[in-house]
Amino acid sequence: MHLLSAQAGAIQQEGEAIDLAQSPAPLIFVSAADSELALLAGAADRVGAADLRCASLLRLSHNLSVDLWLDQTVRHASLVVVRLLGGPAYWPYGVDELTALALSGTIRLALIPGDANPDPILRDRSTIPADDWSALHALFTAGGPANADTILATMRNLAAAQKPQSGLLPPVGEGARRADEGGSQSAPSPQPFPRFGLWHPAHGIVDTQPPSDLPSTPILFYRAALEGGGTATLESLIAELERQHLNPLPILVSSLKEQPCVRFVRGVFEQHSPAVILNLTGFALGLDGLDEKQNPFAGTDAPVIQLVQGGRPESAWRDDPQGLPAKDLAMQ
Repeated sequence: MHLLSAQAGAIQQEGEAIDLAQSPAPLIFVSAADSELALLAGAADRVGAADLRCASLLRLSHNLSVDLWLDQTVRHASLVVVRLLGGPAYWPYGVDELTALALSGTIRLALIPGDANPDPILRDRSTIPADDWSALHALFTAGGPANADTILATMRNLAAAQKPQSGLLPPVGEGARRADEGGSQSAPSPQPFPRFGLWHPAHGIVDTQPPSDLPSTPILFYRAALEGGGTATLESLIAELERQHLNPLPILVSSLKEQPCVRFVRGVFEQHSPAVILNLTGFALGLDGLDEKQNPFAGTDAPVIQLVQGGRPESAWRDDPQGLPAKDLAMQ
């Protein structure tokens, strides 16, 4: 079978496999969201940990890629946590193979939904106690660096729990329902992390900002940028706007489809009449037929400029005559 060692940032073509060549570690976290991978990597960096490996689901879409990764990395782990949006059908081969390893007693497995809705199928295919499964789900849903630190600590506790001998693990689902299989004695509670607010690298998240004589320039962006520490683009944009004698108003939102976020955005626009609005929330909102109460831009006639954030390194973007790959074009 054809195997390519693709460069970071390259697009995996159909029929190609990628060898992650990832060294073993006790803890493994898997997600399709770069922000979540960065979130957990940041938690590991803060404590100087070397016991965590993060893998992108987007680079494990080929069955051979999964097989190589399982053999080289996963079989040597104690705990694997997968954040999966769309249920087992989104990644059927990977879920089946990880479940088989968990049933053999090789690893403990936590399949966590990628959104706020509990997924009984993922819960029942996990092999950690129900309280720990629910706690991890709540911590991921809350988001933010503080909760990421708790996620990492919870993962360590679960990995340190004595693993069952091969063949003695309960049937699928039992591991998630039994509280005597090891894990934390009391499930950690997530710390609140704002779903909307004003943010600036100089003073963090606030609810309001004093009026300014400079033209107001709101910047709408997802709070995931703060969760994963991906604020370099924002900081550069803010600094340049300030150099141009404008008043940047970076507004973080979890979603422009959540009414509390919509109300907050409209409130900022009313308090600071925008000269122009810069939008970084691509693939977020369709305005055709949208009720005025659901439209954050309904109260202003300021121009809205959509800013495109490419999902590849600058060098790959610069060297490609098309610039953006098909995925980025579709998202925008």
